[in-house]
Parts: sequence; C-alpha cells; structure tokens
Amino acid sequence: MTKKFLIFCFLPFFLSACDYVTDLEGKIIDIETGKPISGATVNLLDGKDIQETNADGFFSVSFCPTRLTYPKVLITKKGYKPFEIEFDGSDKQKIYKVTTETKYVKLSKPFYFIPNDTSSYMVNVNIDKWSRNFSVGDTLKIYLKPDNENLEVKQELEKIKRNWATQNNNNSN
Repeated sequence: MTKKFLIFCFLPFFLSACDYVTDLEGKIIDIETGKPISGATVNLLDGKDIQETNADGFFSVSFCPTRLTYPKVLITKKGYKPFEIEFDGSDKQKIYKVTTETKYVKLSKPFYFIPNDTSSYMVNVNIDKWSRNFSVGDTLKIYLKPDNENLEVKQELEKIKRNWATQNNNNSN
C-alpha cells in the first residue's frame, strides 16, 4: 500500500519533467568566407541529440527544457575551432554563455619588437582556442573560425608589434 501511494504521489513529477520538446535551429557559417559549413557536428550536450548541418549549414536539435537545466550546444568541424554556447533565461530575457579560452603557443624562436635589439622580446603568444562569434535574429547564426595556428600567431605578433610601436611613438612625443 505504501509503495503504491508513493508511486502515485511522485508520478506527476516524473510525467511533468518534460512538458514539451522544443527545437533549437540555426546556421553554421565560415567567419572568413561567409559561406555555410556543411557536415559540422551539432551536439546537444546533456540532451544526447547529435545532428550534422545540411548543405546550406542549417541544423535542428531537439531538447526538453526544464527549470533546472538549459541547453548547451557544442559545434565541431575538422579544420575549424570548436564553438560552445549555453542558452539561459526566460521568455522575457535570453542569456547566451559562450565558451572562451586562450591557447598558449610557444614560439620556435624569440620575437624581437625591434630588429637587432635583444632587450625586448617574447617567447610565447596566446591565441583563441574556441570560435566565439554568433548572432541572434530570425535565425541563430554561429560563425566558426578556421583553425590555422601559424597564421593566427603571425597575425597576433603583427598586432603586438604595431601596438608596441604606437605606444613607444606616443611615449617619445
């Protein structure tokens, strides 16, 4: 009798744990070319729904929203930096949490700010480990960044060199 009573009392909680299923739809785009990325893996973490983008870069994953958990999606594609986003909030306010992290890259040789001046140099640089650009409108658009470490290190060093030169020119005036 007690077991039947407990099951009867808790049955509504189990049945209402997922009142409805909703879809999260979007498009994956190459940030440099603006073209859609087909075949990217869209993994709804915790929801166990894994899909691939179609030829036009579109995807749709289904999840069961609850008050305790919000969907977290991981997008991966070989040759691109991964992208992870968590959706939070209510009907009135949406909050998007994007994973960001830098990657330490040791330089093969020291980088000198001024050629032939060995007093100021760097031996490492940090670059982004994750893609992190997205937009929300009629369609959620996620922009993946190509994973090209050598090019990113070169661009970061050029940026540091320009900033260093500008700062030293301002200090000498």
